[in-house]
Amino acid sequence: MVKIRRIAANGQRIHTLWTEWLPFTVTFNIRNFINKLLNMRTLIASFLMVLAFSNMGYSQESEKLFAMIYSKGPTWNENISTAEQAYFKAHSQHLQKLRKEGKILVGGRYSDLGFMILKVEDASMAERITKQDSSVVAGTFKVELFEFHPFYSGCVGKTKQE
Repeated sequence: MVKIRRIAANGQRIHTLWTEWLPFTVTFNIRNFINKLLNMRTLIASFLMVLAFSNMGYSQESEKLFAMIYSKGPTWNENISTAEQAYFKAHSQHLQKLRKEGKILVGGRYSDLGFMILKVEDASMAERITKQDSSVVAGTFKVELFEFHPFYSGCVGKTKQE
């Protein structure tokens, strides 16, 4: 059996774990632990990017790939849900249009961030696409855009027969 005890130390919550079968306790600061997990954003994004490229017909000669990382913008309202944010519906419609056009290869959320791999002709097209998102223009979201060069195709999208 594992038990968790919370102790206030220097105004911060400290969590102590102990078990009946271990002769010691493990103590950690939950705030620092969560901050370290959130700081793994680049590592997680890189992992997702590696998973994104398997059998997707990517041709370096004709199109380029861009990683897009969405985060909360300056007009994000912390008092309402994500779906209730200003321009969120328009944002969702914009992404749906890009998916139908085949410009988004993979996308998802982690922590409080969004991540996508965009397949377009060049950097100026990628920037235009981000500026067409009314939620970005209005400041609900911020977007970081990076050119992406896969080094491993991964296994996303492969069937058992392949």
